[in-house]
Amino acid sequence: MNRKEERSMSKYEFSSIFAPYIHRFINAKEAMGFSRRTFEMILKDFDLFFIKEQVETLFITQSLISKWRATQVNCSEKTIYSKYSIIAQFSRYMNHLGFSCFVPRLPKRRYNTYVPYIFTHEQIGAIFTACDSLLMGSREDLDSRLFAMPAILRLLYSTGMRVSEATSLLNQDVDFERKLIIIRKTKNQQQRLIPINASLLQVLNQYIEARNRLPLKNTNSMEARLFISPSGLALNQSRVYAWFMMVLKNCGIPHIAGRGPRVHDLRYPNKNKIQTFHNNTLIYRM
Repeated sequence: MNRKEERSMSKYEFSSIFAPYIHRFINAKEAMGFSRRTFEMILKDFDLFFIKEQVETLFITQSLISKWRATQVNCSEKTIYSKYSIIAQFSRYMNHLGFSCFVPRLPKRRYNTYVPYIFTHEQIGAIFTACDSLLMGSREDLDSRLFAMPAILRLLYSTGMRVSEATSLLNQDVDFERKLIIIRKTKNQQQRLIPINASLLQVLNQYIEARNRLPLKNTNSMEARLFISPSGLALNQSRVYAWFMMVLKNCGIPHIAGRGPRVHDLRYPNKNKIQTFHNNTLIYRM
């Protein structure tokens, strides 16, 4: 969810006949460890549809779902699958409460044929160099998200974390004594531990030391986000994607839409892959 969607969602109040049940359903999912934002965003779509269709009974019919599906002409296959999944879960919840609701089958998804781009050791070096060089020009732009990029790209490369997992990290999730990162909310809703090697530990320490010198409040709070911009905003994963495209361009690695390289390709194994970084003391200078 980007920042525009977050602002829109923060102002929205569910008001269809299903509103109180949607609230309870989302609260139950959040208590189980799922992302509240995802359920809120998708169920907002259904809530608006129910209002438009003037649904006045607590029943979701097959014809109603079919009519809703006809409105989703600009959604990707992945988005449609996510929406079907959540409305199916909500319908089961309503059935459990005694309201007869149609539970749609999940649409078939085509097999993902994307082939990850395997970076050479030389390309990885060029990416880090280009990223560090861009940092030097960002110090006067306090709204730039690039401040955290040298650290976050090295983190993805070294650990295999997803961008969403990295941008969601809190300060308390990095255990420097045990050299571990705690991922509390994963794609599969299971907590996992990721070891930190010596080079990455040095990079993270440099980043945190530089970040804490910024004239911002509570950056070192255990409950605060680990990766932020110099203006204090949490790092948005969409900005990581955008800056990565700029880094690729600046170090001469061509990018083809739909074919990559993608920032997530940093996560994949590589026979040339090494998890150490050179000149770490030069990454953050303020």
